[in-house]
Order: sequence, then structure tokens, then C-alpha cells
Amino acid sequence: MSLSVDQFQQIVANENAFIIDTRDEALFLEGYVPNSIHFKPEIIHQAAALGLLSFEQPLVFVGDNDNEKIAIAYFEKLGFSHIKGWLDGGFTAWRNADKRYDLIIEVEADELAMDIPFDEFLMVLDIRTEEQYDAGHLKDAIHIPLLDFADPGSMSELDEHFNIYLISQDDKPIRSLQVYSRDKGYIILE
Repeated sequence: MSLSVDQFQQIVANENAFIIDTRDEALFLEGYVPNSIHFKPEIIHQAAALGLLSFEQPLVFVGDNDNEKIAIAYFEKLGFSHIKGWLDGGFTAWRNADKRYDLIIEVEADELAMDIPFDEFLMVLDIRTEEQYDAGHLKDAIHIPLLDFADPGSMSELDEHFNIYLISQDDKPIRSLQVYSRDKGYIILE
């Protein structure tokens, strides 16, 4: 079902719907509806197994060039039955309605090193495995392996007022963490 921006917002607010963004990853990085999740088809089962995505959770989609309809068919085939629709006009309609949107900024290590002394609200969150973290990590980094994010208690150390820099072995797990972005400014450090 095609949803206007207002209908889309109502479903998200009233039904606590997950927002799945099906656009190209490069477009997603440039801007997305707050709390959106960018899922590639190959990680949907993994996200469900980790508890990041529930088969019972209402879903709404943001896409372009009708790719959201293809994604909806794929989700339905996998057993997701609470699909509420897609944002008519996609992210462009959202932006044209002057709605707030988020973005992900990739930061090089030397840039982070320059920011640490000057940003009192900077938090470094290392989501690599225990072995990767033990092999070397930044001083004062908080370590929460990606697999621990399914445990709500693991999120207790995160503060929504901080600029959170994520450290990952690669950027794939970071896309899954959009589930937890809830008004936090995640900044990627590769």
C-alpha cells in the first residue's frame, strides 16, 4: 500500500513500525528517514536470528524506482506478514516535505584522533569481536560486540546525547545497528 508522508509517520508512531530502506547503499549514506534500517537481502535472516528484526514487527519501506515493492515481496516470502506499505515518492518525498533526516559520516582514524580532545560528547564504541578488540583498540573505547546488541542491557552504556563513533572490522555490521540509532548520531570509523 502506498503511503503519504503523513500516513507513513502515523504508522511509524502509532504502531512502532520498523522502517526498512531499500535504496542503494550510497544513497542511504547521504540521508535517510530517522530510525531507518538499511538491509541487504542476504542479512535479513541474520538480523532476525540476532533479534534485531522480528517477524511480528510492523514494517514500512522507503525506496526508489519501485525497488521497495520487490523488497516487500521478498520479506513476505520470508514470512514477514505485518507489512504496512511504502512511502510514496520515497526519500525524495520525505525530504521535499521538509522532514528531519539523518546521515552517516565515514571518518578516517586521523580525523577521529583530532576530534577526541575537543569533543566532550564523543564516545568510541567498538563492535568488533572479543578477539579483534583484544588484538588492539583505542584507549577508553567501549566494547560491545555486535552479537551482544540483541541484549537490551548492553545498550545501557550508550547515551543519546553523545556523538558515537563506531569501530568495526568492516561497514556491514554497522548497517544492522541502524536499528538502535534512535535519535543518536552514529558516525562510522572504518
